[in-house]
Amino acid sequence: MNKLYTPKELAERFEVTPDFVRERARRNEWPSQRFGERTIRFTENHVNQILARTESKPAGAKGGTRKLNQLLNKKTPALQRRGQ
Repeated sequence: MNKLYTPKELAERFEVTPDFVRERARRNEWPSQRFGERTIRFTENHVNQILARTESKPAGAKGGTRKLNQLLNKKTPALQRRGQ
């Protein structure tokens, strides 16, 4: 059986408060498993999803994807002369 983490355990792992973890789960910002009204647990899969959602983007990446793709797809003058 997969380990289930309590909000306190997850808070220690992420170096945040248990209240921060509970609030993210309550707002459905972080995936979690609920048992009744008050009991919240997190699987290892939930932890991986949370980490993927909160991964930092490189500096200047905001809105830059389209521009980067345009630059990568743009043919250089040398390639244009060769008809490529």
